[in-house]
Amino acid sequence: MAAPTSRTTLIDYAKRKLGWPVIEINVDDDQAEDRLDDALQYFAEDHFDGVVKDFIKHQMTTVDRTNEYISISNDVLSVLGIFPTDETTVNMFDVRYQTRLDWLTSGWMGNQMLHYDMVKKHMNLIQMLLSGQKPIRYNRHQNRLYLDLDWPTEFGSFSGNTVTALTVTAGGTGYTSAPTVSIAAPTSGTTATATATVSGGVVTGLTITEAGTNYVSKTPPAVTFSGGGGSGAAATATVGTEYIIIECWKKLDSTTYTDIFDDMFLKEYITALIKRQWGANLSKYEGLQLPGGVTLNGAKIFEEAQVEIDKIQEQMSVKYELPTDFMIG
Repeated sequence: MAAPTSRTTLIDYAKRKLGWPVIEINVDDDQAEDRLDDALQYFAEDHFDGVVKDFIKHQMTTVDRTNEYISISNDVLSVLGIFPTDETTVNMFDVRYQTRLDWLTSGWMGNQMLHYDMVKKHMNLIQMLLSGQKPIRYNRHQNRLYLDLDWPTEFGSFSGNTVTALTVTAGGTGYTSAPTVSIAAPTSGTTATATATVSGGVVTGLTITEAGTNYVSKTPPAVTFSGGGGSGAAATATVGTEYIIIECWKKLDSTTYTDIFDDMFLKEYITALIKRQWGANLSKYEGLQLPGGVTLNGAKIFEEAQVEIDKIQEQMSVKYELPTDFMIG
């Protein structure tokens, strides 16, 4: 027979290993599916081949900003951390800029790589001690990633695919009052709005009163002016979109990576679980004598299966489980 490549073929494999179709395996299809779910869950939570480290690119939304947490898909088992969301620009007065400038002008590239590496690590340590990492909380049964930070500071100007800035490119002439500012509407979502400031007959500034939603950063909306007694004013819009990168462990998707169904541990484990279910079903009729003098002994099948399961789970902790990460300090 071909190697199992799906839920159905893996269940059939387990039944054949128990004697089917030569003998009847008294396990309902739904029961077999439930036991396979148990096996896959155990495999994902404890076997190093059942998970994969992933980096999720998450686009921040207005919902995130309101809730102050990020909704996570239920295939994420644990979150290790997030990449910094606020990398400030390094200017010429920054110690990092000055240090690199000193290295370049003093010829460190020729013979000071060790010194460069040590100084870089020292600077990173100082940065971590003073600024720290973004504190997070995650429980996979909530499917929520909480970022314990000052949301108004971190994401105060962000609303997700919104108009974040308006730049006056031409002030125009002859304005006696503030003209009406019109910002093109997105394909779907809320239209952004703004007001203009006039000084000396010229449009000198714009204030966003509604940032809008669902704009596209590659094609920012057009900005037009009307009224105010003048003409010639022009402006451009900037659409902001912010992302964070989430480092996490995810369950291996069995619908995509079907080789998981041919894993030796998983095949042995699902066979033992179905055998225990078979024994549990037959134990309801313990001692019942069938025609021909055959007596059902479901308890014996159940006990044998439990011994097999205990042995497999012991092998899991010894051979297949990732070592525990110890916290030092």
